[in-house]
Amino acid sequence: MNGPVGHGKGEGRTNFSRQGREKPKLSKKGLLVNTVFSRLFLKTGGVGLLLLVGFARGELPSPDHPDPASRILAGIELTIINRFQQADSVFQGLIRDFPDRPWGYFYRGANLQAWMVDHEDYSRMKAFHFWMERCIAIVDSLERIKQATAWDYFYQGSAYLYRSFLEGKQRRWWPAYRHSLQGVKRLEKALELDSTLVDAYLGIGSYKFWKSKKAGILTRLPILKNETAVGIALVRRALEKGRFVTWIGRDQLAWILMENGQLQEALAIARENFERFPQSRFFGWTLARVYEKTGHLAEARQLYQWLLEQIRRLPENNHYNEVILLIKLAELACKRGEEAKGALYLKQIGSIALSPEVKKRLQKRLSRLKDKEAPCGASYQTRGAPPGGLRRFLEREFRMLQG
Repeated sequence: MNGPVGHGKGEGRTNFSRQGREKPKLSKKGLLVNTVFSRLFLKTGGVGLLLLVGFARGELPSPDHPDPASRILAGIELTIINRFQQADSVFQGLIRDFPDRPWGYFYRGANLQAWMVDHEDYSRMKAFHFWMERCIAIVDSLERIKQATAWDYFYQGSAYLYRSFLEGKQRRWWPAYRHSLQGVKRLEKALELDSTLVDAYLGIGSYKFWKSKKAGILTRLPILKNETAVGIALVRRALEKGRFVTWIGRDQLAWILMENGQLQEALAIARENFERFPQSRFFGWTLARVYEKTGHLAEARQLYQWLLEQIRRLPENNHYNEVILLIKLAELACKRGEEAKGALYLKQIGSIALSPEVKKRLQKRLSRLKDKEAPCGASYQTRGAPPGGLRRFLEREFRMLQG
């Protein structure tokens, strides 16, 4: 599948589905240039790079110039609507045309991260780290020859934060914490060089908010400030005038507001996002969750059902999200007093063949199904246990899943 942006013959046609299962490859031009970069830095400390890329001829390349900016925005929108292979083609073109800048490498990694989160499949971590490390290394090289711009630091900081996010998903807490600090530091460096680069406030604000929320009661100590309000304000500032973070930032803000109890504003934002991109599973998940939290159970059920249908059509489906959605649909049925319908959703789980790795990741959620006090999850805790027949059915289904 080719991207919508015209590239040279063969550009953008690498098999996106193989990324992470084999070593990522640059185009011939990108490979040549990056190999020369490495040798020049080793032999000359980076001085030769100026002659290679011709910086002395004029203005440094910038992602907010019309051509790269339009391509970046097009690629971001393709990622949002789950057209990952087409987005990858766009970002390959950026690497081809700007091999000495970090943008294309960052967005190839970010697109891979989006695919992994969408599929709940982290088999492409090697490729993700390859592109993010390439992005970080290029900015380090530019910094050594005093050619790094505010935008370069923005992408380097963002690469660190994206790595932190996935490390957190995998419960690798120390690397996640370390990379989040590095990311914020580089974003602050970007703002030191250019105070108008407000895109950087999204990462800084998100970090401040979630750090404070996760710290909980510890924020009452004088050494650890509660920066939830500051974090939200910074995220809003990024959305007001940011160049590339508008839609991703709006989705982040919806989750932040949900966490902060500002449900009506979160609902308004999530609705607008999904209306703008009705194909987006990312925005569908967000809106379904806020519907659930605001008591719009029929709307939540409809969206979760849509997501289930979408995920079942994926050519690469490890069934993780499929199980999560069936559990959610069962819980919503339980909340609505529809125990028989909830049982039908849960029965479908028993027919899904899960890999040992996915079964292990789902173990905690699946274990709730056999809890005699709340076999359908938290939804039963305020209504009492279900009828004995349903409880026995759920316990039997759970034993089947455990093999």
